[in-house]
Amino acid sequence: MVNNLSTTLVVGDPHTHPDDEDEVRFDLLGNYIAETQPDTIVQIGDFLTYDSISAWNTRKRLTMEGKRLGKEMRAGMVAYEKIMNPINDLNRTRRNFRKAQYKPNLFWIEGNHEDRAFRYADQNPEVADVVDYTRYFNPADDGWTIVPYREHCAHNGVLFTHCPMSGNNQPLSSKHLVKNVIKDYTAPLVFGHTHKLAFECDGVRTTNGGRRLTSLNVGCFFDYVPDYARGSRSNRDWWAGLVTLTHVNQHGDYDLSTISMDVLRQG
Repeated sequence: MVNNLSTTLVVGDPHTHPDDEDEVRFDLLGNYIAETQPDTIVQIGDFLTYDSISAWNTRKRLTMEGKRLGKEMRAGMVAYEKIMNPINDLNRTRRNFRKAQYKPNLFWIEGNHEDRAFRYADQNPEVADVVDYTRYFNPADDGWTIVPYREHCAHNGVLFTHCPMSGNNQPLSSKHLVKNVIKDYTAPLVFGHTHKLAFECDGVRTTNGGRRLTSLNVGCFFDYVPDYARGSRSNRDWWAGLVTLTHVNQHGDYDLSTISMDVLRQG
């Protein structure tokens, strides 16, 4: 029965940013979760930007002007609270009416932008605690399972990760990434990182127990233009919104649906 099938909401790269004044997208996300109550929520990574400690721009003094770690952490804290508040309000209401609490499976994947903090701390151990986002807000306190960058989590036969890796443990990238990564996996894969929405199905492999292998790139959850993408063609094929998987079984098969940021903003 369709109504009994479990669902997974996947939130593509959110990239909270101190200069992003329109944080209403996180209110919309929290409200959407409270209204739809998916069984599982996966935040696919790059929740933060960590631009203030970016190794890419170390020598670019003009680019780095005004960037402060404290501002980034505050932006992350505000965004996280906006997501969680409607969920907490829902559970308070359910508690008042003696109804069961809404307790979805929660996976918080760290991306390459969170990895910036770990690499920075490795070179500057005296500030390791300062750059660790969990010192400011810790999703694990609310039941999220934190999945480190480069690692995967599995649910209903589907693997989730921020970005598929090459043999030398570097992020894979290519024009046909969703198609190319299928041959490197033995289970359906869902990932973020590229900000693009794309899906590929490789049919059923008899060498894999007759399982259908798919690859899904879930886009992103921001619709501002970052500084590095201004005037570039790189952001023209980005897609902003939310992706939901309706699991047909526990072997990785699912139906796919999307809701764009434009539709979310229109209410």
